[in-house]
Amino acid sequence: MYEKGTVKLTWIDPNDYSILDSGMYNSVEEALADSKGKKNFMVFQLKERKGDTYSWQLLPYGKYNEYVGGMKLRDSKVAWILTIGILFMAGYGMYHGYKRYIKGKA
Repeated sequence: MYEKGTVKLTWIDPNDYSILDSGMYNSVEEALADSKGKKNFMVFQLKERKGDTYSWQLLPYGKYNEYVGGMKLRDSKVAWILTIGILFMAGYGMYHGYKRYIKGKA
């Protein structure tokens, strides 16, 4: 069992992205020192423990910005609407460009 305040360093195995490795530390400094050479890492701190359930807070190190930004983008309805709109416009432009191309060959 881990105590409140425990720091967890996690990183993705560079040879197999389906594997998440982790290590536990007493301080953020220790975790960051061990993160050297690990490309895809994040750092968490244990906020609460209830029995076998743990609540971890993501700290602003490693892939923090990419993870948080990606989650916000994925959950944003505006981003999805814009993406669909852009794809529609690109398809529409390609269709009409192709029609002009064919017409010019005739």
